[in-house]
Amino acid sequence: MKSKKFTKVMLSAVVLSTPFLGLNIDKAHAIENQVWSFNYTGGYKAFTAPYTGTYKLETWGAEGGGVRLSGNTASGTGGKGGYATGEITLQAGQTIYVYVGGAGSSSNSGVASGGYNGGGSGYASQAGEPGNGGGGATDIRTVPNNAPLNTSSLQSRLIVAGGGGGAGEDPGDQYGDGGGIIGTNNYYPGTQISAGTNGTLGAGASTGNGDGGGGGGGYYGGGTTSSTTVGADTQGGGGGSSFIGKLANAQTIAGNSTMPSPTGGTQVGQLGNGSAKITLLTVVNVNQHTTKVVGTFEATTLNVALPATSSFLYNPNNRQFTAQNMAVTSDTNAPIYMKLSSIGVADESTWKPSLTAPTTYSEEQWNNLTKVQTEANVALGVSALEGSNWLRGVENNGLWSTSPDNVKKLGVLRTKSQVEVRPTLKAGTAVPMGKILTSNYVFEFGLE
Repeated sequence: MKSKKFTKVMLSAVVLSTPFLGLNIDKAHAIENQVWSFNYTGGYKAFTAPYTGTYKLETWGAEGGGVRLSGNTASGTGGKGGYATGEITLQAGQTIYVYVGGAGSSSNSGVASGGYNGGGSGYASQAGEPGNGGGGATDIRTVPNNAPLNTSSLQSRLIVAGGGGGAGEDPGDQYGDGGGIIGTNNYYPGTQISAGTNGTLGAGASTGNGDGGGGGGGYYGGGTTSSTTVGADTQGGGGGSSFIGKLANAQTIAGNSTMPSPTGGTQVGQLGNGSAKITLLTVVNVNQHTTKVVGTFEATTLNVALPATSSFLYNPNNRQFTAQNMAVTSDTNAPIYMKLSSIGVADESTWKPSLTAPTTYSEEQWNNLTKVQTEANVALGVSALEGSNWLRGVENNGLWSTSPDNVKKLGVLRTKSQVEVRPTLKAGTAVPMGKILTSNYVFEFGLE
């Protein structure tokens, strides 16, 4: 009776244990409640969202010029800036633009410039009859422009905190604080639908040649009386209106009321230049399989177990083999992917063929390879066995050492589960007897 010869193929399985922070490699572990603060610079600042999530926007309008800023006791009191806040969802990489309003200036002779971002100018005909500019609005918008009052840019505003009106020429003159929805009613306020007298979209009114204060900047600017007569008394300027129409959980607070302070605590109105803050409230990560994860996640290490060595017997007489399945156990409390990283012939192997694709030969050609051809090339691979512990089923049921990188995922293991994979082989029938082929299988695991 003719004896049968068998070749034993040894397979060393190597697992990569990957430490990582957070739930996804794309930095979804961002720490929430990060805060970005913006002070007055005389220009806009771009903010690019580092993560997809919910952001809280806060803005404080600037104060109008007056005795508090200039120290000129002949002048009236400038209006304080208003406050606006609300929440918005931004996508990672999305950019918005922050315009922080400047405080209004004061003058004893000639024009008193309004603050950056819409403050109207005041005018002083002589010493003792001071003029004061209105405070600029603080806003956040989606379309930038170096000219803050550019109409297209103004129309993209997401949130606005109104600036205070400039003080009048006399201590007793009225003025307006920056808005809530409407600038305070002391004098010519801007509203949600229209500017105060002589004001415009975004800009407070100017006094012309009349002594007094300009209107505050805002969604619509505060008003004032404008005069061509030098020395005419025009009183103080009205406060600009605030705006929150495009945000969730939104609120405005007028400059004559208690509001949060940019530095913590509370205050009554904003003094000096405006301010802005952006706070990351919640991180939202959506991967390609639409798994949504919200929150902050602790450091985790993948914990996956594989047998150190698997083997199977190959019978070249009937091209059959008996394979020992590899049981892959995940003890990780999250779904993880399993990929075939590489297959290689081990240094200790006494048979050292090159690894080729199973399609290198047809079935008939594999059966008729010569001894030299058989010793030269084999195909080694792995197949995943169907089972309920694959999250979406087996994605690739037969992978080989020569499979392209973009198809090397076997599938995704469910949380704390076990699956089985099986080594596969294609070789000629003229196998070298007395030799052992030892191969290293390297798998990669990572958080799905």
